[in-house]
This record gives sequence, structure tokens and C-alpha cells, in this order.
Amino acid sequence: MGSIDKIAVSGRADLPVGDCVATVLEGEGAVQVVWARFLDAAEPAKKLWNDFPGPDMPAQLRVLADALELALARRDGAQ
Repeated sequence: MGSIDKIAVSGRADLPVGDCVATVLEGEGAVQVVWARFLDAAEPAKKLWNDFPGPDMPAQLRVLADALELALARRDGAQ
């Protein structure tokens, strides 16, 4: 098992997504997306997974957002 090293974070954005939070971290030449879920307001978030995104991830997330928006519109009876 490897050790956990701390890095200097130069940028951070916490974005609510449903009952999760996606945190985009920038530091030391790397970008990381950490997905976490709050099970109880009194407890810290439980990390679900982290990802080191490639150049395709922004477009993939836009496609996901479009598909979700379309599905919700159909559910709500929008044309």
C-alpha cells in the first residue's frame, strides 16, 4: 500500500451534484475530480471515488448533462 502525500492546492471548486459534491482540485500540475457524498450533516463527506480527468472529460460531462436534461423534460411532459 502506498503512502498518501499532501500536495499544495492552487485551485478548488466544490460543485453540488444531486446528493453528492464534485470537487475539482488543481495542484502541482495535476487536476483531480473527487466525488463525495454527505450521509449526515454532522459527519464529514464520504469520498466515493476520485478521477484524474483527461481532455475528453469536459465534453463527456456536457453530454451527460444534455441527456439528463432531456430525460427530465420527457418525465415532466415537455416537448
